[in-house]
Amino acid sequence: MAVLLRVRSRTMLTTAIVVSLLTLGSPVVTWFALPPEIRAEATGPELAMVILILVAISAFTMGIGLSTVVATEEGVAISTGLIRHRYAWHEISDIRFLEGDPWAYIFTFRRDRDGDPQRRMVMAIQSPDGDRARLDAARLQEIWLSHRP
Repeated sequence: MAVLLRVRSRTMLTTAIVVSLLTLGSPVVTWFALPPEIRAEATGPELAMVILILVAISAFTMGIGLSTVVATEEGVAISTGLIRHRYAWHEISDIRFLEGDPWAYIFTFRRDRDGDPQRRMVMAIQSPDGDRARLDAARLQEIWLSHRP
């Protein structure tokens, strides 16, 4: 299965890395800035819970930052954090990235509860990436147009 296009938002990945470093680093710096007598009052379970929460926040942030879209001959795979969606080219009714949109969208022939076409965010193609995002969206749309029945 040859990969025709693989995209990841550079801006979102950079932001996720910075936020994760701050989320994990700030409490460590703060911890060592506290007087020893205050640090001594913290119990193991309290520290474990704080560490668990901070790691979970960082994992979630990095999952979003590592969002990708991969186009192959068979279709497209969208990965956003832990959520993955795969669509064959014939399942896609439109790919849009309009001026003012925060990210690209893939519309499918499936319908939601209101009868509207199902829409999926393609967070790997983000407007803060500027011209690169517009080119990636145009390339994805070009691949879709060449592969749809």
